[in-house]
Amino acid sequence: MADKSDRMETAKKGLREHTGSDYAPVYLDSSPAAEYYSQLGMERTYGDAWTRPGLDMKTRSMITLSALAGMGLDNAFKAHVRHAENVGVTRAEMIELLIHLHGYIGTPKAGVISGLVRAAWKEKDAEGDKAS
Repeated sequence: MADKSDRMETAKKGLREHTGSDYAPVYLDSSPAAEYYSQLGMERTYGDAWTRPGLDMKTRSMITLSALAGMGLDNAFKAHVRHAENVGVTRAEMIELLIHLHGYIGTPKAGVISGLVRAAWKEKDAEGDKAS
């Protein structure tokens, strides 16, 4: 197993590749316990899971989107829609994912996540327009 500093560096590289950012939001205060909580999430999510060999990030992104949609974690789902393009998920593939999930999560939830996809794309497109 990699030492602690290597694990965090791997996590940071994974975060950057997946999200296009060096920033991971901290949801708690700045206490030592909250900092540990944030570090734990980074290391487990990006240091241990997203950067493992065996699956590429595009595949991991599609799996993550499916899981988040099925669990009804709408805010996380929308954030991952925005990150999916960074790892090669095309908008056409996203629509195919929605079609596939429809039968598993039901029409009402599929409608909700379709709206989240549209909103995420609109936000991402608006950010792209500002960068031009």
